[in-house]
Amino acid sequence: MPELEQVYSLIKGMYQQNDLKESASKWLEALQKSVYGWHIADQLLIQARDFESSYFAAQTLKTKIQYHFEELPADSYDDLKNSIISHLAKFDEKVIQTQLGLCVTFIFFRNPNWLNPLEELSVKLSKSKFLEILTCIAQEYDENRPAVKMTKPRRDEIGVYLAKHLPNVAELLMSFLEESLKLDPVLQEQLIIKFFCCIDAWFVFVGQEHVKSIEPILRTVFSYLKNPDCTNEVHEKASDALVKMVIHCEGHAFADLQVAIMNEILTLEPAYENALLAEDFEKLMNFARIFSEQGNSVLEYLIHDQVDDQIVKLILKCTGHFDFDVAATTFTFWYNFSEVVFKRSNSKFAPHLNLLLTTLTRHCQLESDSEEIVDEKSDQYDYRFQISELVREIIPCCDWVQFLKSIDMVNNLKSYTQWNDVEMNLFMIYCIVCDKNFVYQNENKNDVLPEIVNFVLQFSSKSPPPHVQVLATSCDLLAELNEWVNENSAFLNPVITYLLSIISTSFQVAPKLAARSCLALKAVIKSLKANIELDAIRTLFVNLEGVYIKIDDVSVDLSVSLMACLTAIVSNANFSKYDEQEFFVERIINLCLKKIGELKAVEGNQKKWEKVIDNIYAIFKDFQPNEKTLKSEKIHTLLLTQIWPFLQQSITHFCSIESQAIEHCSRCVRHIVRSMKPSYLLHPIVNHIVPLYQQYPNNSPLLYIGSVLVSEFGHENDPSLSGGLILMLNVS
Repeated sequence: MPELEQVYSLIKGMYQQNDLKESASKWLEALQKSVYGWHIADQLLIQARDFESSYFAAQTLKTKIQYHFEELPADSYDDLKNSIISHLAKFDEKVIQTQLGLCVTFIFFRNPNWLNPLEELSVKLSKSKFLEILTCIAQEYDENRPAVKMTKPRRDEIGVYLAKHLPNVAELLMSFLEESLKLDPVLQEQLIIKFFCCIDAWFVFVGQEHVKSIEPILRTVFSYLKNPDCTNEVHEKASDALVKMVIHCEGHAFADLQVAIMNEILTLEPAYENALLAEDFEKLMNFARIFSEQGNSVLEYLIHDQVDDQIVKLILKCTGHFDFDVAATTFTFWYNFSEVVFKRSNSKFAPHLNLLLTTLTRHCQLESDSEEIVDEKSDQYDYRFQISELVREIIPCCDWVQFLKSIDMVNNLKSYTQWNDVEMNLFMIYCIVCDKNFVYQNENKNDVLPEIVNFVLQFSSKSPPPHVQVLATSCDLLAELNEWVNENSAFLNPVITYLLSIISTSFQVAPKLAARSCLALKAVIKSLKANIELDAIRTLFVNLEGVYIKIDDVSVDLSVSLMACLTAIVSNANFSKYDEQEFFVERIINLCLKKIGELKAVEGNQKKWEKVIDNIYAIFKDFQPNEKTLKSEKIHTLLLTQIWPFLQQSITHFCSIESQAIEHCSRCVRHIVRSMKPSYLLHPIVNHIVPLYQQYPNNSPLLYIGSVLVSEFGHENDPSLSGGLILMLNVS
């Protein structure tokens, strides 16, 4: 057994001497695992020379009881328990109390012969420390944080014991609260927080027989929530406790208690209004959480008219708050609510859902002084994404056409004078039409869509042009309406012309906008079903090709979007049926080769290199070659002599550095192989990636390339090919 002075010295070294910190930490960790840890920790706590050694000792005992309890003989359990209780009574430092409290809790869980822990602890500890132990026991009993493994019979035994003592605990808590009210405000708040934390933990043991016992506690919870002078920290803890009780009632079907709690929650509306006037966002968040959890707990009752819809109106009020964080707190309820309404095909909640959509529209509004397209890394983008996801859940539950008519959307769009008012409504329409299944199922869709699309198309004739974000959102909207545009052929050419005009006029001054327009144009072209003149296709291709040639910096996302758009044109059935597909694909590849040449001519940075790879990827990702193109000697020669050597060089370069570019290379190879079936590349690819994988076995994209080759050419009866791929599997 090590000397106590040696232990003190190493604890001091761990906390105070940087040169000894690592070695001292390892030695002390080994001590904690050894059988001597029990005695050493006890002696350190008895002497209590300083905070560091006492904390280390308490932590050691907690770890020993948690993981090495079997080292002790059963007849020593009582001595250990009594020793720890005496230590706990002596120490006032919060963190040491916590560790010792966990020790007592774990002994109770692991020692079935300790039959009366609460009775014993209530006598030996002060009320404040006993309250900490009560909280600790209930929290650690939670199945979601099982620090100590227990058999089901032992767990059930403990649960029955704690539930039996719940009335006594409730009575103790109320007397503790009354005593705390006589203390100074700072200490009083600390003890009230302890009170609510303990309540929160013990509510899981409430049964039907305990309803009377917890009524005083529930009244206390609501009194603090309604008190405008309640501090934010106390308010949060009281809210936590109430939410726990709401969830518990739902899980155990305590109908009477559930109704009583809901009725009391409805009386919190004035308190919410007070917090609103005071702009107390923390309390508003708490109320939004309480209302939402209550709404979740009575969803089925709401649907079947067994409870009033006032709780829904309260949640709507929270959703309508201008601070998005308050509104977002309610989103889980609306997801659940929409699901239940959809399953029941219940239309009576249409007014609530229409109001919800109107409220969400307001949250989409951007600042009027914003000059750029919303950054994908910004909070605004994240907020709008969350809203769009929620709207997709809501739309199946309501008549979206009727909603747009009810708010007179089209006329409102025409009357707005501020760009951000126009944009937020266009964005909401975009969110609505994202769910194509329910959009196209609505027989009345043409009551609103033609006017909306016409409203968008007139942007091209406005002078000065609309705000860049309005145009970007209009492109997103048309992208989602691509099938409708093709089904309503009168809009096809105007939409293509509109999108092309945005690309042509903005590719230099607003490349992000041009990229969005490209993606919309690609979506329209991909779903193109009507016959279109070859000359029109050629003209569209040439116009986009001209823009691509003029792009100075290949690192912008526009180049990839343009390449994808060009590929969509030549892959469309209207184009691929002509013999000219091969010729135009060759032109597309040569556009990329020119960018490769530019990259090699100068010291290109990694970002540009990756974008050139992505340009190649964009060509082949959705490419649908016709028979002539698939067998084209010109195309395959370009793949073998130009594209593959560049990818080969890229794979070699990026394999040795931490970069996502190697993943971009693997995607390129995958789509080239799957679209053009270049069996002549099998050996070059395998011969290149196998040695690299042996050198860099953690580089999974190389293995992915191998899996693509197996998937596409697994039927090839080539021993050298299979042998190389098997080598990759054998790399450790």
